[in-house]
Amino acid sequence: MTRFLFLWLMVMSYSTQSTGLDVDINVFSFFSNKTYAEIHLRVNANSVEYFLEEGKEKASVECILIVTDGNKNSVYADKFVLNASSENGKKDFITQKRFYIQPGNYSVYIMATDLKLPENKIELERQFSVMPDFNGKFGLSDPIILANKTRLPDNADSNMGRHGFFIEPLSYGFADSSINVVYFLQEIYMTDIDSNEIYFLNYTISDKYKENVHSKVLISQYKKLENTSLQFVMIPLSLKELVSGQYHLSTHLQTKDKTRLNTRKVNFYKSNPYADIAMLELENSIENSFVQSLPSEELDYILKALVPIIDNIQLPTLQTVIQSSSEARKRKYIHRFWLKRSAEKPEEAFLKYMEVARAVDKEFYSSVGYGFETHRGYMFLKHGKPSSVLSIDNEPDAPPYEIWYYNKIMTTNQTNVRFIFYNQSLAHNDFWLLHSTCYGERNNPAWEHQLYSSVSTEKTANDLHGEEVKRGWNRQARMYFNQF
Repeated sequence: MTRFLFLWLMVMSYSTQSTGLDVDINVFSFFSNKTYAEIHLRVNANSVEYFLEEGKEKASVECILIVTDGNKNSVYADKFVLNASSENGKKDFITQKRFYIQPGNYSVYIMATDLKLPENKIELERQFSVMPDFNGKFGLSDPIILANKTRLPDNADSNMGRHGFFIEPLSYGFADSSINVVYFLQEIYMTDIDSNEIYFLNYTISDKYKENVHSKVLISQYKKLENTSLQFVMIPLSLKELVSGQYHLSTHLQTKDKTRLNTRKVNFYKSNPYADIAMLELENSIENSFVQSLPSEELDYILKALVPIIDNIQLPTLQTVIQSSSEARKRKYIHRFWLKRSAEKPEEAFLKYMEVARAVDKEFYSSVGYGFETHRGYMFLKHGKPSSVLSIDNEPDAPPYEIWYYNKIMTTNQTNVRFIFYNQSLAHNDFWLLHSTCYGERNNPAWEHQLYSSVSTEKTANDLHGEEVKRGWNRQARMYFNQF
């Protein structure tokens, strides 16, 4: 079965997906006079093709990494292969790259290719910055939130080692319901120490900043520091009481009188259905709200229809509510969701959405499930009605496929967006998303090879990566995708 690599880049922030190749960039200093960047990479075992060799599960991913400055000059480049091998089944594998870097703005380009399935590849480019004040008298490295730490044996060497520990960054900045305690690691640099002063590291957890709403500090604690030029801390953080959502971990180097000398921040996500449900149970009576009149037999249908428009981090909680036997809990969830989405007219917003959801269900219904659970139905509710649709069911070399064109997508603020779905099984309405130019959706550079997989294909003469196939009267998907 073909798998697809998903590449996500975190520049001191969380990446919203949780599969594939995770990249995390952090900036450190050598005694505040020379900065270097550290790029951590992790490949999710389920996103690559493993093969059995000599009794071991093996996989390999080739990576090309290029860092350029604001003038497009290359400041770092590397090509390497990440290998995984285990006698006890598939395991994620991680590594890191470290290089010197000056203050400024940079772009990181990465292409990752599954060597077992070369068509399984992804290319992404992201930006990061090295602050110009980093080399000041009082500095902080970027904090790294850790999923795991293990003390290394004496004299042990590991490229993932730091201060005597093997460190494993929290994958995708995401703590699921099984992770209630994490550690963060940070280096502190002080070159102008006042021997009569007492220095502290104040670390706080705040909810995500929202437009026109100030972040609320939920946890604030202090650690007294030593009066030394370089030191590091590895501090535990309890996440048990946090409800599902995005948070900021902020660290502040400050004096006894709370004068802040330097600050750093990193984002992370927490999924916590238990805390979510506990908060839901505290909700005030819903006796006079519109949800009380909803038929009991439709509650699960209504909840499932919310999946396309709900934040991914809330999906485990929604699933817990659907599986619950508590009818009151389901009504409270629906009420709370629409109250947050439309505080002034929640019932009106609910009715308008469900009218569309029922129409989508009818239009895209298949043997797999409700119409809004199919790929096309899901995308329709998530991104809205496409500007135009092209359906092709008479190409001899391809199964039926459909291209959706959006002049603009409000969810991503993109223009000229494309989706292509195909029906490989030929079952009624069994269309699957093959490729899209929409941010956050499946991006499959080799989509043509998959669409025309039933026949022998050749790459085009100007295609360096083997992603395109030669044109013909029976192979016109690329033309339709690009021109209409």
